[in-house]
Amino acid sequence: MNHPTTSRTSLRALVLALVGTMVALAAPAAHAAPDRAAGSFETYKPAKFAGSAPWGIAAGPDGAMWITELQGNGIGRIAMDGRVAQFPIPTPGSNPFDIAAGPDGAMWFTEWNGNNIGRIAMDGTITEYPVPTAGSGPWGIALGPDGAMWFTEWNGNKIGRITMDGTITEYPVPTAGSGPWGIALGPDGAMWFTEWNGNKIGRITMD
Repeated sequence: MNHPTTSRTSLRALVLALVGTMVALAAPAAHAAPDRAAGSFETYKPAKFAGSAPWGIAAGPDGAMWITELQGNGIGRIAMDGRVAQFPIPTPGSNPFDIAAGPDGAMWFTEWNGNNIGRIAMDGTITEYPVPTAGSGPWGIALGPDGAMWFTEWNGNKIGRITMDGTITEYPVPTAGSGPWGIALGPDGAMWFTEWNGNKIGRITMD
């Protein structure tokens, strides 16, 4: 079973491998002609995203798609007409990963290397909230039924909860070095998450 330091090293290697694969497979075309027939693709590759390694994506309350830029250290916004806006994250080299819409009309995201949970308002204003556990490696994030955002801590081996005022509570995962990764709200009102190293599916209740 991996210890946190080993897990972090493995995670870095995994991310680099995934990014390298995506770069190698990227098509050189700047923008495919619109074709909205069933099963067809539209590809947007604005120059602003060059080398930024766009990673997480989620729909925002403004009708646009919001994107994390793993290597670009920013949050991107793409409108339905293809217009792109980018917003730099204050913490250098933060490595933003997952992103999700919050109940407050903002987008919330994880900063794996920055060890923060970030919030970006629709006007592009970014606020960062440090995770109490040092080097926790926050990864997945999702809205819970309690109106808070729930996130996984890969290195910290915990599930975190952040309220709209920035208060963070952490809950240790029973399996040591489990490497919690993705997280989602279940139909039973609990948050469900994956354990990469633990080879388990976890469930955490609101009480």
